[in-house]
Amino acid sequence: MKSKIGGRNPAHCTGVGKAILAFLSRQELDAYLARYKLAKYTPRTITDKSAFKNEAERIRKNGYAVDNSEHDPEARCIGCPIFDHRGKVVASISIAGPHFRMTEERMKSFVPMVKSASLEISRKLGFDPGNLEKN
Repeated sequence: MKSKIGGRNPAHCTGVGKAILAFLSRQELDAYLARYKLAKYTPRTITDKSAFKNEAERIRKNGYAVDNSEHDPEARCIGCPIFDHRGKVVASISIAGPHFRMTEERMKSFVPMVKSASLEISRKLGFDPGNLEKN
């Protein structure tokens, strides 16, 4: 995998990045999309800003993001947002693995675990799910 400790990857095509972007305010997401080009890394990378906004809505609705080989053609991951005491997204976590191990079935089985871990971390930061910022 391309991830390295201390390294950086583009937000628009990684599980952790998409989990953060989707939970920004509408204005913050629009500003991000106006400032950055959605570069293509694999055939699956979302590069259309309107399509990315639709993806962000799906992520917000489901509570998690999926990187379906969008940055690294050999990897898939699930990312979930972490919220602070104000209900503002401040970080995210993910689980990732090689495409051949991260089957659709296996990905679905990991979603509850990643969501639970992100909620636990968020609560330790003072997050109350009823306090989620309405954007």
